[in-house]
Amino acid sequence: MTTLMTQGDEQVATEIDSAVVMMSVEQGKYYGLDSVGSRIWNLLEQPRRVAEVCAIIQDEFAVERETCERDVLDFVSRLVAAKLLKVVDESVA
Repeated sequence: MTTLMTQGDEQVATEIDSAVVMMSVEQGKYYGLDSVGSRIWNLLEQPRRVAEVCAIIQDEFAVERETCERDVLDFVSRLVAAKLLKVVDESVA
C-alpha cells in the first residue's frame, strides 16, 4: 500500500468516452480499461502511493475499504506485470 507507482513509458493510451484504450508498444498488445480502471490509470499519470489511489477510488466509487484495497492491488499488480505501470524508485526521485 505504500509503494509509489506511475504509468510506464512503453505504451500509447487514449481516452474514448470514459474508458482508456492503450497499446503496449513493447508487447504489441491492446488493453481496454473500464471506468474504475481508467480512473486508476489517470491517477497514476503522476507518481502516487497505492494507498492514496485506494482512498480516492473508495471515495469516488463508494466501495468498502477492504474490497477497494484488494481490487486496486490486484489491478496494479497486473498492470505492473504487463509493464504498463512501474514502481518508482524513491532513492532517485
